[in-house]
Amino acid sequence: LSFGSTSLHQYVSKTSNQDDWCLLDEICNDDRCKDTNWWMNNPIKVEVPNNLSKQQDSLFDICRIQDDENKFSNALSYFIEKYPNIWINYFKEKYNIELSKIDSVTREEDAKVDKTDWKEVTGGRIDLLIRSENYYIILENKIDSNVIKDEKTGKTQLERYYNYVKYLQIEEQERLDKAKRDLKTKIDGLVAERDKVDGWIKDTKKLEYKHRPKWLNKHDELTTAINKANEEKDDLPTFKQREVVGFVLAPNYNPPTAGELEVKDSDGQLVYTFEFISYQELYYWLQDNAKETIDEDPNFKAFHNAMKKHTYATKSEAIREDMMNIFFTRIQKCHTKSSNLDQNA
Repeated sequence: LSFGSTSLHQYVSKTSNQDDWCLLDEICNDDRCKDTNWWMNNPIKVEVPNNLSKQQDSLFDICRIQDDENKFSNALSYFIEKYPNIWINYFKEKYNIELSKIDSVTREEDAKVDKTDWKEVTGGRIDLLIRSENYYIILENKIDSNVIKDEKTGKTQLERYYNYVKYLQIEEQERLDKAKRDLKTKIDGLVAERDKVDGWIKDTKKLEYKHRPKWLNKHDELTTAINKANEEKDDLPTFKQREVVGFVLAPNYNPPTAGELEVKDSDGQLVYTFEFISYQELYYWLQDNAKETIDEDPNFKAFHNAMKKHTYATKSEAIREDMMNIFFTRIQKCHTKSSNLDQNA
């Protein structure tokens, strides 16, 4: 039994818990109920939300996937790609990360490096890996689970993901360096060949006059090829190593520990610390900064609403709100039914 995620509220009905119901009925009808010290919380009047009738169950509600990390990550990936500017603004405002654009969002990227000369521990699958021109963003989504530590290697999944993306940095630099070397070799070869042709053109003893137009054309072809190769070289990006940043998105009732967020090297030295994004922070930021999109896109609205249950400090608070909504809905249905009976009487 996990007391951290167990509801502390008990709901008693007259049919299923008759003895308890009778006892509670006696207490509630006793004069002592007027004594506020009898209750932990003073009785208060709770208003039924005005917009309750407008609320409709979404696929998140119907399929009960609010607690499914994979399904939630799928939705998160989809909406980051669909509305990149929202997330560009979020990372800039909250974490001072300047993204020119979002190039791609990869789900479940295999974080294993198979090269034997790469000594850092890798492996696992990254929930979301966001690529931009200047950043790799690792986003690990946790709802009811914790950061996993491999007992064999002693490394957490966050450390393995970080090591993998650091390898991507090195690999990217190596590809660029190779492209530059290949183009240089190509240009040097073309220049050498053109120099040879130019020598033949100038040396009338070795080159008969009738072949001169042919080699002049060859000179022009080589010059064109050299110019094209130089343009390709100029078009190669000036490598600016992408920065690696990492986040763990988790409910307020299940935050990662400080130790789980740390990345250490093989010598045990701290090299990086992941940031913790709470669902509460993200939920209210979207509410304030993406209201128009939430109102216009019912799927995004459903996604945003599904986040709310993960904004509470304890899971029992989320369960309480769910039960209150069910309770309000039943009251409303009974009231509607009663009104209809009165009208038909």
